[in-house]
Amino acid sequence: MKQIDSSQMWALASIWGLIFASGIVTAAGPSVCAFNKACQKSVHLRFESHGVSAATETVMYMNGLLAISMGLAIGIPITVAAARSLQGLWRGDLVAMKGCCPSCGEEVYAFVRADQSGQPQHKTECHVCEHPLMFRANVERSSSNPNQLWAYGRVYLSTQSKDLIPDRHKV
Repeated sequence: MKQIDSSQMWALASIWGLIFASGIVTAAGPSVCAFNKACQKSVHLRFESHGVSAATETVMYMNGLLAISMGLAIGIPITVAAARSLQGLWRGDLVAMKGCCPSCGEEVYAFVRADQSGQPQHKTECHVCEHPLMFRANVERSSSNPNQLWAYGRVYLSTQSKDLIPDRHKV
């Protein structure tokens, strides 16, 4: 029998939270640095002349614009993807399941989409014996609390062709 594992859900949410934060830093970091540099430059221009040529000034300006545009082009998609994943976790679209590996008895985990509940299988692999597994799960909303999910099902071994060939080294 499998159970919903809230510790794995929180671990996944923490990872998506870190990805979300790194996306924000990637998107906003170059803009903040360019703004800071522009403010410092305006203060320095009042008190001293740098003697920097116009061509160098243009290259520095274009370099700043390139850094800002690259930061936005990379950071915004990362932030949006992480935000959507976090929203899905909070809505209950994804459920962390745990059960025991039928081969070695170790506790195994799988992330099951709640909208794919009742599908024949959710494939994963045991992290100890590396045997392929199938989680068969049904995910339902609790009748007493619609925001809470309830899951049940089983973990099965996936048979591979190499499992059916006798081992010649073991005699």
